[in-house]
Amino acid sequence: MKKQIFSGVIFLTVSMLFLSIGNAQSSLSTVTNSSIIVDGQTITAGITPDSPFYGLFNFFDDVRLFFTFDNTAKANLAINLARQKILAVRQMIEDNNTAAAKIATNDQAKMLQVAETALTNIQNANASDQLMNVIQIQKQIELYQNEVDDISNEIEFKAGVLNLTSTQQATIGSFASSLRNETDDTKLKVEQKLNETENEIQTQTGENETEIENEVNVLQDHFNVTIILQEKAQERISDAKDEIANVVNLLSTTNTSQFNVTAVNVLLSQAQAHLTSAETAYNQTNYGEAYGQATAAEHLAENAANIIEQEVPEIEHEGLSIEAEVQGNETKVDAEVNGMSFEFTVNSTDPSVIANLISERTGLNIAQVSSALQIKSETEAQQEQSQVEQRISSILNQTAGRD
Repeated sequence: MKKQIFSGVIFLTVSMLFLSIGNAQSSLSTVTNSSIIVDGQTITAGITPDSPFYGLFNFFDDVRLFFTFDNTAKANLAINLARQKILAVRQMIEDNNTAAAKIATNDQAKMLQVAETALTNIQNANASDQLMNVIQIQKQIELYQNEVDDISNEIEFKAGVLNLTSTQQATIGSFASSLRNETDDTKLKVEQKLNETENEIQTQTGENETEIENEVNVLQDHFNVTIILQEKAQERISDAKDEIANVVNLLSTTNTSQFNVTAVNVLLSQAQAHLTSAETAYNQTNYGEAYGQATAAEHLAENAANIIEQEVPEIEHEGLSIEAEVQGNETKVDAEVNGMSFEFTVNSTDPSVIANLISERTGLNIAQVSSALQIKSETEAQQEQSQVEQRISSILNQTAGRD
């Protein structure tokens, strides 16, 4: 009993620490020990999956979504319902109920899928009106990503410090990864919709790229998206600097005969290059680009540190497969790591960007990713599909001939 109380005190103390850090991220959204306060609205977990009434609670939520006919309003409602679910995930983990936490994690993903569908269905006759609606959703997703990061950090810390089995730690860690990955996917959908809307504005009005960019900036300023992106970019740049400084310190204090110095120096050089690009983008007020470049720098530095500290996970070659297929301006990734499957889309065709995101999603280092990554161009994929169709046709013809 004393042990449980002590563990609870540790977790509560750590939670308060993370909350104080999270509150500094954005004054527009605050994660407390029992709620999320966003745009003046307080959202709580409501009825959680350990309750016999949870199914009924979800049914009423589905009814609300069904009768919300405006797609912008539906997307915002779904995001708020996803907020309830991440609070439920945290609460269930605090109660050591991982089965219920898994249910809440899955339901959070469903709510984000509803938001994505509603976002896709936003179609205004006036593309400028559509832009305004998309940017409102962009604001909510950027805030939601902050909230997910705060809660994920809390539950990951619990997995690391409390008296849990390795299986329990891995399970809780998987919840945090799932929350982040689902949010990243939704954020990508928002960026894609934003790009599509900008193209529609150009078609309707004939405005040039600079004029459209100015229109986007005005709306992002109005809805406070700019300050959210600026704060996130600033924090990620700071994190990347800390990781790079850690690698430099490890290089000077660790016996270099114990690790691959060349690999570390390559990763460190790449991290520093991405950091420089991030700072340049930040100074040019391109905060989205700054955030992406700083994220790449941070992960490269983390991989370098893992090599020095010899914490690189051993991956059997037979259990590692990474295929990437270029489709227009995007790349579809299908990876398998020791029986775990990862499928996602990268909003780029740059091999280094693809490799860094794969590293972030799978936990592999860049060397492991590079050894297994196979990138197919759109033409190669079409040729392979054509060959498959020809083989199927040949088999069918042979079968028909026998008949």
